[in-house]
Amino acid sequence: MGELLKLDEALAALRREVRPLYGEKSIVDVAEDVRRIFIGEEPRLLKLTSTSRIVVLVIDSLGLNLLARGYLRSLAGEADSVSWVTSVAPSTTASALASLFTGEPPARHGVLGYRMFVKELGAVIRTLSFSPAVGGVNEGLREAGVEVWLNRAPTIFESLTPMGVKCYCFTSHADSTYTAQVARGARLVEARGLSELLHLSLTAIRRGTRTLVYAYWAALDRASHEYGPFSRPVRYLLAGLERTLLEFLRDFRGVRGSTLIILADHGQVSVRGGERINLYEVPGLLDALLIPPFGEARFTYLKAADPEALEARCHEALERHAQLLKLEEYAPLLGAEREDEVNRLGKVASHVLVARGRAMLIYPYRGEELSSELKGHHGGLTGHEMLVPLLIFESKAG
Repeated sequence: MGELLKLDEALAALRREVRPLYGEKSIVDVAEDVRRIFIGEEPRLLKLTSTSRIVVLVIDSLGLNLLARGYLRSLAGEADSVSWVTSVAPSTTASALASLFTGEPPARHGVLGYRMFVKELGAVIRTLSFSPAVGGVNEGLREAGVEVWLNRAPTIFESLTPMGVKCYCFTSHADSTYTAQVARGARLVEARGLSELLHLSLTAIRRGTRTLVYAYWAALDRASHEYGPFSRPVRYLLAGLERTLLEFLRDFRGVRGSTLIILADHGQVSVRGGERINLYEVPGLLDALLIPPFGEARFTYLKAADPEALEARCHEALERHAQLLKLEEYAPLLGAEREDEVNRLGKVASHVLVARGRAMLIYPYRGEELSSELKGHHGGLTGHEMLVPLLIFESKAG
């Protein structure tokens, strides 16, 4: 991992603002390189020798900050390559997984965060659970007969399956609307826990000669949110993860022409002791908006009715807690390059608030959100949230 793996230098980088390195060194580039490898093009970031069977293991919230503190040291020691990449903005699962499955930044696939304003519905929804932001059960919108496009980009599975590549997506959320849209073209299989996830992955590559597996594990994210990314429960979980993966590698490396890529969608920053700002109570803020705030607690989209009034309110009440970015400032963070991409973003959000330090910006769509005591979070631009490890293991079989 070069200089970033040295603890003191890594921690210094983690404290700074980190912007996505699209086209250079991001999770988007990893996904695009996987596609290039299977279609016979030269990859730009990944340098692999075993390319007929690839497993991409996405460990939710496995930030570079955890490796910098010495976790997974034995696993990293077994890797053929240890490096790092950036997440996307916002650094959140809904946007990042869509980028890993499409090879596109959020501005192009359109999954803008945990909560999204869906113009066709005239409402803010929770993306991963496909339910109204204000309430309702998981997949409530699907049960109500609602059909909207969350992901508007082709997936890498859609491009590879017609070429004879067997594509699988193993996840604990195989039946969700979100997964069905971001993993179109892959065979979706429910995996109940890490051991089954790895078993299914190994079985798939043993059976196919040209096989791509995406495997997603969410347990670390839940523990990091509840207890904090550097907590004792996270340490215990990582110890078990490392032992299991080392055992898995003994079998994996016996499968000829196989590569295992381990990375994350994002990291997490400790928000223990940080301020929680109730946006509903900021004087004049809602009066300056066309729609309620949405997105993340650390990357909040705003659609101004009166841009000058909105900027004045944010400067007066929120300057200490968050940085306010205008459209032309935040659009590149989401990978918008063309004028039409910037304009599309501008239709739903004129500004973005990026939380500073350990602050969380809360607009309470549900009552329990005000009483939340999460110890870890993500979505923002700190190195803790944005930098993730990239571990590569190649088959030793001839």
